[in-house]
Amino acid sequence: MKGEIIMYIRNTNDNVIKLFSYIEKLSDESKLKILIYIFNLINNNQINDRNEVNPDLLLNDDLKILKFSYIGLNDNYCEIIMQYLISVYNIMNKNNKVMYIESNVVGLVYTEEEKISLTRSIEKDINNILESLKYELNKNKG
Repeated sequence: MKGEIIMYIRNTNDNVIKLFSYIEKLSDESKLKILIYIFNLINNNQINDRNEVNPDLLLNDDLKILKFSYIGLNDNYCEIIMQYLISVYNIMNKNNKVMYIESNVVGLVYTEEEKISLTRSIEKDINNILESLKYELNKNKG
């Protein structure tokens, strides 16, 4: 399975390819944590075209906030995916310490390596990643 995801993402830049290559080398638990992190950002309207923090509080009609409806899906799909990923994480770790409460992930602990990868790579390139995924989804629809 390693290396297969890169083959399918075509409309992207080198930083996104490097990021996915890095993520593929992580353990399954770390990959799952990163997915939970990304979907939590989407679910809480934190991903936008200007990397603004709390974009819902801004009075700017030109700001584009990524939502699932942006890629042709219902917005509540993100919440469903979040709940599923958290369930998988809890089953994988044989506990129920991670919960999804009022649109927030509670109890998920990141290792130092995961924190570094999230802050250095993912937050910087998240818009590029999502634009690439949007391109691939739209291409496959037609």
